[in-house]
Amino acid sequence: MRRMRRSLTCALTTAACLTLTATACQPLSPSTSTDPATAAATEPAAAASTSPSQPTPQVDSPSASPSPAAEAASSAPAEPAPSPSPAAEAASSAPAEPVASPSPAEPTSQPSSQPTSQPSSQVPSGLETFYAQELAWGECSDGSSGYQCATLTVPLDYSDPSGQTITVALKRLPASDGHAENGSLFLNPGGPGGSGLSYLTEVTPFLPADLLASYDVIGFDPRGVGASTPITCWSSEDLASVEAGTPGYAPVDDGALTEAPELDTSPQSEAEAETAPAAAGDTAEAAVSDGREAAALCEQHSEVPELLDHMDATTVARDMDVMRDVVGDERLAYLGVSYGTYLGSVYAEQFPGNVGRFVLDSAMDPALTRAEIHEGNMSSKESTVHAYVESCLGSGQCPLSGTTQEAVAQLTAFLDGLDASPLSVAGSATGLNRATTVSLIHAFTTDDPQYWPHLTQALTPALTEHNGTELVTQANLLASAGQNEADDSEATRPIEDVLTAMWNSEYALLAVHCSDYPETGDLASWDAQAAELRAAYPISYDKTGAYMDAFCHGWGHGSGAREPAAVSAEGSGPILVVGNTLDHRTPYAWAEDLVGQLDNGHLLTVEAAIHGQLGANTCSTGQMSEFLVTGALPEAGQTCPADPLPPLEG
Repeated sequence: MRRMRRSLTCALTTAACLTLTATACQPLSPSTSTDPATAAATEPAAAASTSPSQPTPQVDSPSASPSPAAEAASSAPAEPAPSPSPAAEAASSAPAEPVASPSPAEPTSQPSSQPTSQPSSQVPSGLETFYAQELAWGECSDGSSGYQCATLTVPLDYSDPSGQTITVALKRLPASDGHAENGSLFLNPGGPGGSGLSYLTEVTPFLPADLLASYDVIGFDPRGVGASTPITCWSSEDLASVEAGTPGYAPVDDGALTEAPELDTSPQSEAEAETAPAAAGDTAEAAVSDGREAAALCEQHSEVPELLDHMDATTVARDMDVMRDVVGDERLAYLGVSYGTYLGSVYAEQFPGNVGRFVLDSAMDPALTRAEIHEGNMSSKESTVHAYVESCLGSGQCPLSGTTQEAVAQLTAFLDGLDASPLSVAGSATGLNRATTVSLIHAFTTDDPQYWPHLTQALTPALTEHNGTELVTQANLLASAGQNEADDSEATRPIEDVLTAMWNSEYALLAVHCSDYPETGDLASWDAQAAELRAAYPISYDKTGAYMDAFCHGWGHGSGAREPAAVSAEGSGPILVVGNTLDHRTPYAWAEDLVGQLDNGHLLTVEAAIHGQLGANTCSTGQMSEFLVTGALPEAGQTCPADPLPPLEG
């Protein structure tokens, strides 16, 4: 089993990446997805910046990247997409007959193992031509062997099915037995903004043979993302400018990307956004302005700017139901990770009778507000810092002293001084500021406690000698632990493709996160909320998350947002929810809450420091596959232990 690590592979600021190895800084394809969990939160992005700019919600955003050097705010990536995005396709009217073309906690009640609702055979009125279309599977434009690709036509706006249309890109791995007796299994990696096309090729080597034999496995790029009709929020001049000034990203002989460039990018990295102390401009008013400027870029450069109003989970769920029908399945078999669990929950609530075997891995709680999601992330991370400090104090080798609270206060004071006096790092002219250092600390504290002694080893010279070289060294080891050669596949792609995919993913994350939640609050309440969060979580404070409601107010494209509410999916088939007690992007309590809401929910608990189980944990991967293939659920109360961890070796 691989260790599917989102880790530091550019979940660091650029300053840190300049001092890390090329492997640790190259962009990777998504394996699970942030997000708000990351923040929506959900996967950390990284790019150095010292001024407030577009926030990046943490849900599932794993890697960092440069963003367009434009005067207006731009964006850093959440989850890189796997291939360049084709030009958006838009039609002025609905197709007469759209035809696809080839394209590049246990529940409180006793749930049933069978659905009690019948699948809906009635096509929604006005959507007959969309449900009747046939997919034309053909060779994929990326040349990936053994896979087939197609495009699906869907309405831009489901309330106006005779109006403009867009396309959704699909990629499938045909069942190895040639029969696909279970039909199709759809995958979504989360993000939001993660590419399902990329995710499919990444996880294929880790899917059990019986699952690959019984299903055609399909990944899809949600609307606005990657090879589907995309949103574009930068000009060709922006792309050329950054590419020309980014020699460090040129491919090198070994296929890896060299060091990340030091750019003044927006929005700031996850590290910067999450941990920067209050500074001039950290206000709700500034966040509103950032959101307005970001949306203006997307409106200006997207071929279908109206798409910004139709990227919410409710609309994507309707796309998923069209997908289900056109592949010939009565019920949807689905595996969603992180934000993908939110999509799955929304689908199940809309179409309970069409729910087949559902796995929601690293679950989000659909009843939470956007602000509650971000606070949950901050709280979870802060708790890991306290747990680490307590462990450090008991080791006899800790550079901190006193009680746990006193030691945390010492660490906080040390971190707060790093913007004025960064840690020195061998070979770096800039050193490590507060944001970068906190991101490195979080990388350890949110990982398995087995690795915590390495953080203590690194913090000792940082605290006693003001030297961060060892911290960078240990972070490099953590980033590379358990990685394999397949993880380097992104490195061989042209920089233009990498940047396009990354920027699209990041802006899609913002678009979806702002579309999924209704507006609440005002300037005064947003500033008050941020002040409370800063006081409650002094190390893990995330000004991006704290001001996300304000940013989305400026974004201005969330008028059709779903109200946060529990989902029951009454009468659905069994839904397996997988929660991880050591997952700090989607806290375990969220999985427990979701199972409690669902009419037919079942919980599988995992005790490992990973986000997304598929291919990363032997036990849970086996249990998920068994359920998807045979319908057999894990025993009530079953817990999967962590796999043995690789050592940190240089």
